[in-house]
Amino acid sequence: YEINYLRCIHCDLCVEACPTEAITETKLFEFSFTNRQDAIYTKSDLLVDDTGKPQQLEWEDWREGEDKNTSGWMRATSPSGDANFTGVVSWSGELGYGVRSAEEKSE
Repeated sequence: YEINYLRCIHCDLCVEACPTEAITETKLFEFSFTNRQDAIYTKSDLLVDDTGKPQQLEWEDWREGEDKNTSGWMRATSPSGDANFTGVVSWSGELGYGVRSAEEKSE
């Protein structure tokens, strides 16, 4: 089992076909690889830990210390990448963070 991002066009057909919701698609479409092998994710690369968080692979940039305030979704959609916004932070179902309400623009 593998997901090859060199072949992926983000059509989400695999998400629709998966009956267990084991495959999800974020809206973060920036996939830059310096090594073709890094674009191929195997089952062991994709497994999450007991808390539902994914493992960080050695070539992935997770911005040390930002996990409490940001996810890939937040960095991709918040104004200027700013995680500070009005209201209570609650997370989307992406990567095991739960559900998040709509955010307001930060001042």
